[in-house]
Amino acid sequence: MRSPLIDAAELRAALQSPARPALLDVRWTLGGPPGIEDYGRGHIPGAVFVDLDEALSAPPGPRGRHPAPRRRRVHRGHARGRSIG
Repeated sequence: MRSPLIDAAELRAALQSPARPALLDVRWTLGGPPGIEDYGRGHIPGAVFVDLDEALSAPPGPRGRHPAPRRRRVHRGHARGRSIG
C-alpha cells in the first residue's frame, strides 16, 4: 500500500499533472484557534483551508474528541468553495 504522505518533489509533479490532487490545509493546535489566520498568511498555492473541528469532525462523544464525520458533510463543505468549515 502506498503512503498518503509525499515529499515536495512528488507534490510538485502531482500539481503539474492532469489529475491534480486536492490540497487540504488542516492547521490545528490543541486549545488554539482554527488555523485560518495562519493559512491566510501563507499556504501552498491551490490549497484550501479546512477547519478540523467544523468540517472534519463530528461532535465529541464516546468515539473521541474528533470522531470522523459523515462523508456527505465533508463533501458538502468542500463544494462551498475555498475554505471548508
